[in-house]
Amino acid sequence: MSTTTDRITFTMSFNGEVYTKRPTDLDKAILSLRPEILFTDIFMTVKRGTHETIKRLTLPEGRKLFNDSDMREITINNLLIN
Repeated sequence: MSTTTDRITFTMSFNGEVYTKRPTDLDKAILSLRPEILFTDIFMTVKRGTHETIKRLTLPEGRKLFNDSDMREITINNLLIN
C-alpha cells in the first residue's frame, strides 16, 4: 500500500531541516531521508490534489519509523487514508 499512482507531494521535517519529495513509493522516500541521528520530533505532510494530511511523530516514534518496517507501513497507511 506504500506505492501510489496518485501525484503526491511528501514533506518531512526533522533536525531543523525540511525535505520535499514527489515519490511513487513512500516507503523508499522515508528510508532515503533517514538521518544518522534523530534529535527532534518529525512532522510529515502528504498533499494529494487539494487534500492535505499532517502527522507529528515524537522522538521515540520517529526512531521506530526509520527502524521498524511495520511502524513505517502503519504510518504510511494513516497518511494516505486521512
